[in-house]
Formats: sequence, structure tokens, C-alpha cells
Amino acid sequence: MEKGLSFTPKDKEELREFILNHPGRKTIFNFLNLYSVYLYRKVGGFRKALEELRGNSLTLVDSSTISFIFRAKRIRGTDFTIFLMGNQKLLKKKKHFFLGSDSANDEDIKKISQRFNLDSGKVFYYNPPYIKGNKFSKKEIQKITNLINENGINYLWVGIGNPKQEILASEIYHKINVNCIFNVGAALDFITGKKKEAPKIVRKLGLEWLYRGVTDFKHSRKKVLGSFLGLMYLPRTVKMRKN
Repeated sequence: MEKGLSFTPKDKEELREFILNHPGRKTIFNFLNLYSVYLYRKVGGFRKALEELRGNSLTLVDSSTISFIFRAKRIRGTDFTIFLMGNQKLLKKKKHFFLGSDSANDEDIKKISQRFNLDSGKVFYYNPPYIKGNKFSKKEIQKITNLINENGINYLWVGIGNPKQEILASEIYHKINVNCIFNVGAALDFITGKKKEAPKIVRKLGLEWLYRGVTDFKHSRKKVLGSFLGLMYLPRTVKMRKN
């Protein structure tokens, strides 16, 4: 098995073409950053989830630091979500399932549907209960699997945050009939305004971690520290795929 956290440096247009040209290929789309590098080194379940489905996933660079060091394209989960949601050629007559996030409720899902002109009858959601660990119970996984399969979903958007969303995606991958699984973290909450994004200039400079540390240190300190450690682990952990 290939060792190391392996990124595929594609941009939004390349991902759109990939989805268009591989309509029957079941793929997980991960958007990972320096904190993810830390998790890969320290959380066995996260590392296992990425490695077991390495051949069935695209792991994209969502970090300015990683992008700069490896001269790779950066693609933010939020930017990609907005880009793809706005592409009617891909979304027409498709069914969407939003799993997790504070925005998985009637009001916010209605906002998303109206903003991106989605057919409200083809949009579904479920917000699983909070868990302290990283793995949901077998009962909860079965419930999630049933909800997805019963509604014939085309696109699954997972907004639970890492490492939970990557671990969950790997556990349901072989149980659901969905071709595109997007692990987009807080993207949906940013889109609906449930959470505030860093200013555009901060995002462009790749200093979101600093912004979070200053504005919400209580809830962000773990990720900020993990990101610093991820930077230390970067040289001996990360690899770049050529395609």
C-alpha cells in the first residue's frame, strides 16, 4: 500500500470535468489542510479511512501553505461547493442529500435550494446526533445508509468536520448507491451564514487558522495547534499525485 497522505492537485474546472466524464464512478472528494496532516499522523481511524479508499477518492489541497510548498493547486471546500452548486448542467434533475452541519434544517436547506435553483423535491437532509468520539454507532450508520438509499441520492454532501466525516464516508461507501460523496466540512454553514468565514484577504493569504485563533480561540485552539504540528509533519507525510 502506498504510504503517506497523497494529494491530487486539481482545480474546480478539472473536478467538474472529472464528474461529467465519470458519471458511474463512485468517488469521495476530500478537502484537506494542515490540520488534516496532523490527524493523518495521530488519528488511526482517519488514516485508515483515507488509505482504504485511496483508489476511490480524490484528496484535494485546501491549504495555502501546502499549495505554496508543493507548488500545487489549492481548492477550498466552500469555493468548490458554491461552484458546483451553480453548475446547472451537473445538477439538473439530480438528488442531493445534506448530512450533518448546523444548516441541516428546513429553513437553511430552503435557502440553499433557492440560491442554487435546486428542485426542493430532490433535496434531503439529516443531522445525526453529536458524538464525542470519531465513529458513529452501527445503528446510526444503518439509519444514515437507509435514508440515503431510500431516496435515490446522486450527490451526498457531508458537513460533520474532520476526522468524523472522512471516517463516516469510508464506513458507508460500500453501503450506499451514490456516485459523488463530498466531504466539505463547514462549507454549508458558511454558505447559509450559520458560521462566519474569514475575510477574503485572510482567505487569500491562507491565514484562516490565525483568524479562527483570534476570533474563536476557545473552540479553535485544538485545530490551530494541530495545524502547527501538521506543518512540522508535512515534509515526511505528504505526497503529490501527478493526476
